[in-house]
Order: sequence, then C-alpha cells, then structure tokens
Amino acid sequence: MKKYIGIALLVIGIIGFFYSANQKNEKEIFSKRASSSNIEKMDVAVLANQTYEIKFWGVDEEMTGTYEPPHFEADIKILDRQKLVLFDEELVSITEREIGGKRVTHDGTSYSHSPTVDETIEIQVQIKRGDYIDIEIYENLSSEADALPGFSIILALIGLVLYLRGRKKA
Repeated sequence: MKKYIGIALLVIGIIGFFYSANQKNEKEIFSKRASSSNIEKMDVAVLANQTYEIKFWGVDEEMTGTYEPPHFEADIKILDRQKLVLFDEELVSITEREIGGKRVTHDGTSYSHSPTVDETIEIQVQIKRGDYIDIEIYENLSSEADALPGFSIILALIGLVLYLRGRKKA
C-alpha cells in the first residue's frame, strides 16, 4: 500500500512542480536582463485593478583565483506616470559562494504594485558593481506561486521515500 501511495505522491509532486513553472511563465508580462553601468530605463504599461509583482535579481561572478571578490551593487527605482517614486532601493550583495570554478554573489528584492488607473511605470536600474540584474514582472501572480515548487519537491521526495520503503517490504 505504501508503494502505491508513494507513487501517487511522486507523480503529484512532479506534476505540481511543472504546473507551477508553467503558471509563472504564463503570468510573466516583462523580462529583461540589464548589464550596463549606465542608467537603463524601461517603460512598462500596467492596467488598473491588477496586481503586479516586480522582481529584481542581481548577480556578480568572478573566476576562482582572481584577487577581487564578487560584489554586486545596483540602484533600483520605480516611478509612476507623474514621476513620483514608488520604489527606491539599493541592492547590495557581498556574500559569496563557489559554483563551478566561479565565485558568485547574488541577491534579489521585489515590489508589489496595484495601480488604480491604467498607466505606464518607469523602471530605472543602474549597476554600480556587478555583472547583471534580471528584471521580471508578473501580472496577478498568486502568493502561493513562490511556495508551490518547493512544496511539490517535498511531496515528491516523501513519495519517493514511501515508494522505496514499500518496495523494500514487498
């Protein structure tokens, strides 16, 4: 019996993981990688009575063996149509880890925006130090969308353990 419950949980976990990834892709309305040290400005049209999740993820990579540790620093601003600042943050990351012969530092932040009228928001990004920053905007992304992939993986792992235990006893 454990074997069949394990298989069911494993299948549900795998389907849930791919479903969550697909949902996130369907809700994405804007994606850009900024890598210039100049101020990059992006205009994005947003609709009234919708919720937009704007996510930023900055990365700096340095080859192992170089003397300079990875360090990411960027200024992020979001302005509305009257040029009023909605979001202003300096994103800084100095914590590093080694991945495949590279020392990497990365960090991210997000901002949720719910406009009352149709408008165009302006996103300004300036990288002071680092390689690039990814900007993604999602429309009406549920708060469970961030937790579903992790939950699905945990469910699949529980299913795998139950399947292996059930197979062992048979």
